Amino acid sequence: MELLKLLKLDKLSKRDIYLLSGITSFLVIIFLYWIFSVSLFKPLAQNEKKFRNNLDSVKKIEAIKKEYEKLNSRLSAFKGRLPDKSFNLASYILSQIETLKLNGKMQNLKPYFNKIGSYEEVSVKFSLEGVTAEELTKFLYQIDNSPYLLYTEQLQVKPESYEKLFLLNASFKIQTYIIER
Repeated sequence: MELLKLLKLDKLSKRDIYLLSGITSFLVIIFLYWIFSVSLFKPLAQNEKKFRNNLDSVKKIEAIKKEYEKLNSRLSAFKGRLPDKSFNLASYILSQIETLKLNGKMQNLKPYFNKIGSYEEVSVKFSLEGVTAEELTKFLYQIDNSPYLLYTEQLQVKPESYEKLFLLNASFKIQTYIIER
């Protein structure tokens, strides 16, 4: 009551006092809501937004991790098929030629070596002269299905002569990589 006299509200009717106290309570509730929304709810919304962004980042990282693991397994398979340091590509090619009994048809065997980082690129150039299409196909099959990782980098095939169109002359460059351990 003393507060009413101090604010000079003692002359108001009871109905007006109830109305004024209701409006004041409503304004206090709105003010408290505003304080809580600024200090409590707004950071909560910001944290929720940060959480969503972090969740998206985690999903991207997981996708990158899966791709890395896939590429790493492919690299391991690649390295697993690379020959070891004692491997001699020219000897291997000669053994494949002997297996197919094409010894007398091989010409100009030349090995090449090139160091690339921790790998050594080893290639062999040679030609097979007077081979049939079947012999050539069998040789290429053996090279492609080798336990080692071999690439036929160059292949030129032409007929031996116009009189002997069924015989072929083929020039090759076959290469592999040897990891230096």
